[in-house]
Amino acid sequence: MFWKDSDLIYFFVIISSLIMILLGVIIVYYIIKFQKKQFLNLRNIEDLKLKHENNLLKSQLQVQEQTFQNISREVHDNIGQKLTLA
Repeated sequence: MFWKDSDLIYFFVIISSLIMILLGVIIVYYIIKFQKKQFLNLRNIEDLKLKHENNLLKSQLQVQEQTFQNISREVHDNIGQKLTLA
């Protein structure tokens, strides 16, 4: 029933190897999980940048349209006043 010294050494070597392999697998799993999360975060940042740029362009277009409307109103009113004056 008692183990021989060589059997005991083999047992500990095998158990230690299995534990090392298990730890290696766990470390690789977490590294892959971290890289995937980092990739998703970078993609979300790019999406947010694109949305922000689109919002800026929409705002610029709105301001430009309002400016053109104001200019056209003033030109129209100015012509009307000059015709009335004449």
